[in-house]
Amino acid sequence: MVRKNPHAVALGRIGGSASSPAKRRAARLNAKKAGRKPKFEIGDLVIANDEAPGDYRGRRGRVKARIERAQYDVAFDTADGGHATGVLMSWWLDPATR
Repeated sequence: MVRKNPHAVALGRIGGSASSPAKRRAARLNAKKAGRKPKFEIGDLVIANDEAPGDYRGRRGRVKARIERAQYDVAFDTADGGHATGVLMSWWLDPATR
């Protein structure tokens, strides 16, 4: 096994611990990009699947907002021409095509 130069190791530690405003800003921006992309975007057409609560099953709607990681605010059309909204989990929704 090859031994590392202890002086180079010490310099690496010092350099890695350095923090500047630009480095902190870059770290925050990179953290926002981390993780999985949302399943739906605002405006996507969705349909509630068989796992959704009874009133929503089979209904088509449009995503209005993303509440939390897996919760979406969805606007559904009603029979009388109005709109009804509901907060549904992502696993209760499937992408719908026109």
